[in-house]
Amino acid sequence: MQQKDVALEVVNASKAFAGIQAVAGVTLAVPAGQRRGIIGPNGAGKTTLFNLITGTLAMDAGTITLFGRDVSRRPVHHRANLGLGRTYQITNLFLDLSVEENLVLAANPRKLPDFFAPWRSQRSVRARAGDVAEQVALGDKLDTPVRDLSHGEQRQLELGMALAPQPRLIMMDEPAAGLSGTERHHIMALISRLDRSITILLVEHNMEVLLGLTDVVTVMHQGQIIAEDTPAAISQEKTVQDIYMGTLDA
Repeated sequence: MQQKDVALEVVNASKAFAGIQAVAGVTLAVPAGQRRGIIGPNGAGKTTLFNLITGTLAMDAGTITLFGRDVSRRPVHHRANLGLGRTYQITNLFLDLSVEENLVLAANPRKLPDFFAPWRSQRSVRARAGDVAEQVALGDKLDTPVRDLSHGEQRQLELGMALAPQPRLIMMDEPAAGLSGTERHHIMALISRLDRSITILLVEHNMEVLLGLTDVVTVMHQGQIIAEDTPAAISQEKTVQDIYMGTLDA
């Protein structure tokens, strides 16, 4: 695989908390455009690995390369500028602002201090916000305060906020958490329709979501990678079933 074709490469990443190894020498490479799932039981190190990749946690050892650039010691905003976006397990929205205002903020984060005065005159940014709202099925709710959205619609907006700055790689932390069956299928449809040029790294406990959205699944256990294969093959792997599959949501 040529370096230019790799969106994300992690080599020997390690992180310990109070002597407990949360991530222990993890190495993985995610090709550009791939949908990669990460699964594992509680405490496997999935969220810690996510935080190391985004830069919200510093590694004890290892390297992280994003689109050919070493970001191992670079801050969160530097990684975002290279095209890294993220959604969260718990919604992280401005509840008192409208859908449009949230998307404008996400599309134009470096101008946050000047947001309230000029944003309505920023036609290109507002156009981007409108396009993204349509993409996540909220085009008719631009003026709606976020607190008035349903939980499922807030999840859609969070996806939109990750898309607004036009990332090349989106990391999704349980995008279907807390959703009803109907809402879950809706968010899956929205994610599946994303441009295939966008690389996705997805942590998700719901097996239906994981199997339906990913090309390759990486399995973590006790801070290490123990298996990596297609979703169909992983779902049949006995070792994986023994340590994990029985704990998945139905």
